[in-house]
Amino acid sequence: MTIRACVLGLSIVATGLLGIGACGGSSAGGVAADAGPGPAPISVEAGPDAPPPCDPSLLTCSGVCIDPKIDSKNCGSCGVVCGPDTTCSLGKCQQSTTFAVQTIHLGEADRQGVKNKDGWKSYGENIDGLVTSMTNTTSPDLALVCKRAAGAPSTVHDDGTDGIDNTWGKEMMKLLDPFTPVPSKNQSDQIAQGGMTALVTINGYKQGVNATGLSGSVTFSVPTTVPAPKWDGADVRKVDERWTKSGTPVITFTNGTMTDGKFDSGVATVDVPFQLTFGDGVSVPMKHLRVRMTISGDGIHATEGIFSGFVVTEDMVTAIKKYAGYVSTDLCSGSTVESIAQSVRQSSDLVKTGTQDPAVDCDAISVGLGFEATRVVLGGIAPSAQPVDPCK
Repeated sequence: MTIRACVLGLSIVATGLLGIGACGGSSAGGVAADAGPGPAPISVEAGPDAPPPCDPSLLTCSGVCIDPKIDSKNCGSCGVVCGPDTTCSLGKCQQSTTFAVQTIHLGEADRQGVKNKDGWKSYGENIDGLVTSMTNTTSPDLALVCKRAAGAPSTVHDDGTDGIDNTWGKEMMKLLDPFTPVPSKNQSDQIAQGGMTALVTINGYKQGVNATGLSGSVTFSVPTTVPAPKWDGADVRKVDERWTKSGTPVITFTNGTMTDGKFDSGVATVDVPFQLTFGDGVSVPMKHLRVRMTISGDGIHATEGIFSGFVVTEDMVTAIKKYAGYVSTDLCSGSTVESIAQSVRQSSDLVKTGTQDPAVDCDAISVGLGFEATRVVLGGIAPSAQPVDPCK
């Protein structure tokens, strides 16, 4: 399959490492929409007392202003009506459903939000195919894994449930504790109020129907506070223009499956861009990206969500150093950012091929995030400012 995707929440960890609060900028996402009426039309009257003409992004159809990107009765142009099994997305009738991440789990707590040092163990997947247990430097399983970085504990190779690899949640979350003991709650609270969030769009989804070869996208919304989201399955969320090209998604998957309500995007066979947020444009290639979730019978909610993959360590170090400059230009170089970089290296638990080799240094970091999501309607594309590198 082919996936080009981004993952929410990893960015939150990066901000925490630098001692900052949760995201306030935007990152963006793919383009497809679920069922929903869209915004109410605006009446357009003739005469001196008529309201101003439609916004340039809208059309006048039968005397009212409509949004042709999401109006299922005027999709793309006036009079184009989408069929009963399709909705209007970016001016095209499509059969698709989008879920917006409502709560995110970074690894320091369980899905109920209770802080738990083993919370990370249920987020992610068994990337290397091994199930290893490490209690100390004499653990026999150390003979099966790559050489950890200098100063890294042997437990960096300790797996989660059924061999889950997730040193991001296990090791990196420890670095956040002095700054924000419950980063998952902080970020989820901002998402609930309309902050930037991840979007998972599935084309061809039908409630209760098993399917293979499903296409779609994993993307991000821009923040919205007016109106505040209700999380009732009918919220409208806009996507950032940086994640579309000529009105179509740039971040896609093509071989997803639906089995008894469980969705699986499949594993990416190419590197995908992972973005550090605050609108900064800092990204790092993600490998082996996979998205899984269980969709409710009414098709409105998704639970047991998982984002998983891994990042080459030095790619992450480069991104963290660049990101530090958005906090303060004093962090473009120097001992503080180098200390952060070393902590990142000490979280390495894989070889960059996603495997293990006891003769090779570990040079990749496994990642696992949990989430719950709610269906939304995509409401067009929002412009975004182009980031400027503060360290240049």
